[in-house]
Amino acid sequence: MAQAYLTCAKDSRVEDICCTPGEECCGPVCCGPDQACCHGTCALKGACCFPSTGSCAEKTRLCCETQDGAYLGDGTTCTPPDICMNRCDNCHDISRTFLECAHYTNDPAEPCGQDVCFRNTVMSATCDKHVGRIGPPQCNTVKLTVGALVMQQRIMIPIPGICTPTDTGPLRTWLTMMSGCGFDCIPKNVRVRCDAPVCEGDPIGDPGPRGRARACGCP
Repeated sequence: MAQAYLTCAKDSRVEDICCTPGEECCGPVCCGPDQACCHGTCALKGACCFPSTGSCAEKTRLCCETQDGAYLGDGTTCTPPDICMNRCDNCHDISRTFLECAHYTNDPAEPCGQDVCFRNTVMSATCDKHVGRIGPPQCNTVKLTVGALVMQQRIMIPIPGICTPTDTGPLRTWLTMMSGCGFDCIPKNVRVRCDAPVCEGDPIGDPGPRGRARACGCP
């Protein structure tokens, strides 16, 4: 099969200037597969991100920067296609409940209690993190001084031993929330040591605050 050629320009001094597939016409010359044409000159190309739209185009450094783009370097490509979009976004509320056997320190040598368990409810906010994207984060959450927080209810276990801890050693990450105000996507972990499969019995007092959480929005 005959290979298709692209005629770039006619030069009165030589035969037609023709470029092979994968090359780019740049006036009377052809730019190679790893190059792009910018203001009539061939130069190495790379991925160029446009923060205002999240779009990506493969351009030379000069043409990228003169168009207010962020140049990712020679030889980089727009792969995956959404590489320039927000690395995290879509702030939304989150509410989860986790159970713990009673303990009062993070010392793994402290035994997990068998007579009281804690029912913790997280009322907070998180964002979606997108692996492979490098665009600016839009994960706006703020730590509140009032309002959203972690509420804890203490429960008296009616039968000793019903609260069997599943992890009596180092802290285990139970829930990861993403946050950040104009910064990178920052993980905020909720960790437990004596997590329990059940926490049923008579409540001890009213639920009380255990810790502050976050909500959508930045100051």
